[in-house]
Amino acid sequence: MGPSNPLQSLHPRNLLTYISVIAATWGLFEIYRRPSLLGFAGAALCTAIIADIFDGKFAALFKGASSLQKEIGGHLDSLADFFAFGIYPALALMVVEHSRLGNLEYSTVLIAVGYLFAVLHRLAFYNAVSIHNGSFVGLPSPLGALGVAFAWRFFEGSMLLGAYVLMALLMVSPFKISRPQTLVLFCIVLSSIVVGILHIFH
Repeated sequence: MGPSNPLQSLHPRNLLTYISVIAATWGLFEIYRRPSLLGFAGAALCTAIIADIFDGKFAALFKGASSLQKEIGGHLDSLADFFAFGIYPALALMVVEHSRLGNLEYSTVLIAVGYLFAVLHRLAFYNAVSIHNGSFVGLPSPLGALGVAFAWRFFEGSMLLGAYVLMALLMVSPFKISRPQTLVLFCIVLSSIVVGILHIFH
């Protein structure tokens, strides 16, 4: 029997999804506390990426979950991805650029909103299509966020904005990507760890 209200939908199988949301919220706190994309703000984004990579495998360990709990978990995953890999990077860009320049340029807002919409449509398309055919169309949003985290560490100004544009275009591109196997997933996790460490010890 499934949950009869939202509170009952809380389930330990969604723990890593919750961690992804907490990490992104922590990152936003760091951004507003000290407007910089370096340090714990970048590490928080990398933490959310790693949590997202393993959340499906972690949830599968709970064999007794009902079909409704599994469906709720899927919706939570998409909502968490939109927050952690869409809203958080977009807001972070605008806050930091405003702090750096003393004002917020229209180009920065357009790029941030464009990136946000790319993540939104990438996730919606995945839910409607990609989940049924075993492959990805366009760059998955966690990988787009990893590209952004890398750019946070090494770029600023026009180069940083260009990285956002590139990731947005890749996420909505028509290219098909096979689901990553163990070795590729290991490389993505390792890259996320390395980028996160580089942020902490910048």
